Amino acid sequence: MKCRDYQAFADYWLDISKHGKDDLERARQRGWKKWAARYQTFGCGVLGFMKDWDPFVNAVAKNKDETESSIATAFMSIRDRIIGFKMYQDIYKESNALESDLRAKIVDAYSAVITLAIEATWYYKGGGLRRLLRTIGDSGKFKRLASDVEDSIVAIRLRCDDLLSQNVHGLEQKMDDLAWNEFCSAWKLAHLSSDQSRVEGLALYRRDLSHNLRPDMDQFSARDHQRLAFEASSQHRTWADPGRSAVLILVGYTEQSIATFQPYCWLSPWVLDLIGRCRRERRHHAYYILPAKGEVVALERVVATLLLQLVRLKMPALRDDDARRRGLMDAYAAAADTRQPAGQRVGASRALAPAVLALFDEGERVDVLVDRLDKCAAAQRVALLDVLGAMARAARCTVKVVVIVSGSDWAFEDCDLDRDYAHHVVVYRAAQQRSKESADE
Repeated sequence: MKCRDYQAFADYWLDISKHGKDDLERARQRGWKKWAARYQTFGCGVLGFMKDWDPFVNAVAKNKDETESSIATAFMSIRDRIIGFKMYQDIYKESNALESDLRAKIVDAYSAVITLAIEATWYYKGGGLRRLLRTIGDSGKFKRLASDVEDSIVAIRLRCDDLLSQNVHGLEQKMDDLAWNEFCSAWKLAHLSSDQSRVEGLALYRRDLSHNLRPDMDQFSARDHQRLAFEASSQHRTWADPGRSAVLILVGYTEQSIATFQPYCWLSPWVLDLIGRCRRERRHHAYYILPAKGEVVALERVVATLLLQLVRLKMPALRDDDARRRGLMDAYAAAADTRQPAGQRVGASRALAPAVLALFDEGERVDVLVDRLDKCAAAQRVALLDVLGAMARAARCTVKVVVIVSGSDWAFEDCDLDRDYAHHVVVYRAAQQRSKESADE
């Protein structure tokens, strides 16, 4: 016997056991074995022959019927399914946990099949006395062996279902990634395609704040007394109310003696912590951190970056909706068309925001976080506030907007707010002071 793999070994023993069964069936068609087989099958109905032995004869006949029925049933189910084992092994060759587990389950199934086939062969090839004794001694053995085979086959099928679901999910993810990259390219925001680069950007900004904010001044860190006062304030409670959309504008005034040479805002650590909380809790959110030094950022770039992050969250909903996906791309093209007057581009941006937020259901919450709005182009700061306010006013979902403004760099006034959304806005102002520890020294 030469068997190169589990499949060949299992096939060999299945054939041997089948031949053994066929030989026994042919033997039962002749002479006293024919009579014995018929008697075993219909022993319950024979009258007058060893009447005192009826219970024993009935039990033997019943057990032999059940034994051979168990073997036959198991073999019928195996024949159709074992062919697929080799195919599964050829398809699932990766080293991941699910595919490795499937291959192990296939080996277990082969082992169960071979064990059943060998036991069945011994049963069929054994003499009548041996079959009788095996029937009396352990009539449930073949049921257990057949059950082991069935359980092994079911385990393979369930694992294949898991793998199919995983592969379908992987395919959907690839489709979403392709669509996402298409958005990034069309909106000219290729840097957003890498989540890792954005995480690294947050870490770098946090280091910059830690290095540049004076340790002897308030820093609005987790245990800072000014931050505790803010989080206990009515403005914070109003903004945090889960039942309404709201815009929170935090205006921070840098301590006067360092205001002229401090480019960073001392309130920024709070919005960084909020971004981190959103990421940990997997809350829908988008953020934009305008650079404290260097380039001045245009409104269109801030809005596009925020909205594209929100689009990413709803790529599965856009997967099969080409018209809606194309509509969002066209709407952005109108907002970014530099050939149009600035006012028209701002209007297009305001129209684009509700279209993106319409992807979210009424019961969902979206956090939109903008740090250092005062670093937007001076002529566009109020317009950017208008776009953010329109998000809170027009969305059916709950939108929580946070805006950090350095009052030392922009003299923001409440009158800058458009009355269409002013009732959604709460403003909190705080002036940086020397820390209590520093003052005590």
